[in-house]
Amino acid sequence: METKQRGATGKKKVLLKPKSLKYLRRKSQQNYHQDDGSQCYYGTDEEDYVYRSVHRYSATNFPLFSNMSDDEVIKKTKSKQFSNGQLQIQVKNEEDQTQDEFPFQTLPYELKMKVFTYLSHVDKGVSMRVCREWKDLMTKPVLWSTVMLCDFPMTCMPSKHHLQPSNCYLCYNERVHMFARYLQILKPSIKYLDFKFDIGEPDDNYLEILQNFLSQGNLQSLVHFNFNWKETPTRPFWSDWTNCNDIVFRQRYRGRLFVYFFDEFTKVATKITTLLLPFDWSDRSVLCLARLQNLHTLVIEKYFVFQEMKQELLDKLMEGLPNLKRLMFEVWSPSGPGLIPFTISSKSLEFLDISQSRGFYLKALDIPNMTRFRVARRPWNGPLVCADRISLPCLYNTLLVGAPNLRKLNDHYLEEDWKKNVYSTLEEVLKVVCSCRRHKTGWAM
Repeated sequence: METKQRGATGKKKVLLKPKSLKYLRRKSQQNYHQDDGSQCYYGTDEEDYVYRSVHRYSATNFPLFSNMSDDEVIKKTKSKQFSNGQLQIQVKNEEDQTQDEFPFQTLPYELKMKVFTYLSHVDKGVSMRVCREWKDLMTKPVLWSTVMLCDFPMTCMPSKHHLQPSNCYLCYNERVHMFARYLQILKPSIKYLDFKFDIGEPDDNYLEILQNFLSQGNLQSLVHFNFNWKETPTRPFWSDWTNCNDIVFRQRYRGRLFVYFFDEFTKVATKITTLLLPFDWSDRSVLCLARLQNLHTLVIEKYFVFQEMKQELLDKLMEGLPNLKRLMFEVWSPSGPGLIPFTISSKSLEFLDISQSRGFYLKALDIPNMTRFRVARRPWNGPLVCADRISLPCLYNTLLVGAPNLRKLNDHYLEEDWKKNVYSTLEEVLKVVCSCRRHKTGWAM
């Protein structure tokens, strides 16, 4: 709707109130409207400008992509006018009149896709039912470059009526597989993948999802992979195992599945830079992991209790990852009177975290570029042994020789002269984390 008023100069001004895009498209059939020397264009180019200018949000000052507050956006929109004398637009906001609806449909295609990337998978599915345009946008493969397979609520489908609570998980499993089949139709290039499912459960068939992604080439551009393959956190706990032998058999069977899949996976997904996974520390797995030459962040969790890790495997891993910057690993190594401390050597490593490990102690370090180090004194994995029977190197001496550029130990920022003398605060930290005879006060290891 348009109204005319005479200004101070006597010329008529055209006041435009916010209208829908449908109204402006009808008006675009006219080339222009001329009245007393004041022209108001409704053509294709001017149509977009008029519609954006009279609304609070526009493609250039949308608060999600700017640092302006809502008040600043409103003030900027009010003061924006043409200075060429052909078109003057004034936005009049009555005190009792609210702004029109958010003109999301006027945003460029790129901004619409950027907004949709912030939605979860469930929200994207709901958004597909808004209109035909949104449904078409949701089928673009670029929106599914981030895949959170476990991002589904543990609720039943509306069409399901379960008498037993255990059937709710079956409904959840069906929903995950339906989503995976939908992704196989879209064929997106996945860059971020979050997988938290037990690949050893034969009835769940979660490993089949990854194998299909791998065979169809969806993982060639993968850069971030959170691969928790040993358990399904959303699975209710019910156990049909009868004895410990069944548990050990399940663990070994799951480990073999991981080794076979990881071998094929590392041949394809060579662009990975961040990897989080439980690790079995087998010879084959270490060789497969060393194929990821672009890896700069690695988080290794324990797979099974009392899992042996050999020094030569650790050396192969560090030598095979020349670009590794951040390493966090959890190892529950069996220990006893014959404890052998480990050595870590890396020219590229800047951050090392072994605070979650048990039975893992350092004998020497050769990490000249390391600036941050986290460590904790965990309970001993194995029989109780008197501390005087074990002779472990002091952590301070190990860091002094092997990490000369260290700046932070746990949450403590080291002083500049920490390599010259052990000041009181550093001594207190060492009493908590170091296991040498000087800092360990207990009788048992």
